[in-house]
Amino acid sequence: MMKSNASNTILTGLLGINLVLSAVFCFRAVTVTRDSRRLGREVRMIQLEQARFQSLAAECLAYRDKNPQIAPLLESFGMPKAAPAGTANPAAK
Repeated sequence: MMKSNASNTILTGLLGINLVLSAVFCFRAVTVTRDSRRLGREVRMIQLEQARFQSLAAECLAYRDKNPQIAPLLESFGMPKAAPAGTANPAAK
């Protein structure tokens, strides 16, 4: 009888530990899922902003071809300098 009572106590303790660990892991899974969704939204927003800036840069470079006076302003923002006429495609050696 004593052996049965001790094994019941051990099994009940293990069940309690299992219950607590299951609750902790469930909470962590919910938290990680929520964070990953939030980060996914942030990544999409950053990608949209990057696409807008790339589009704006392309428009500025196209406008520089029509109006070269804007070139110094674009260069001050790190845009590439306009290639001199006739050197758009240098021959590879």
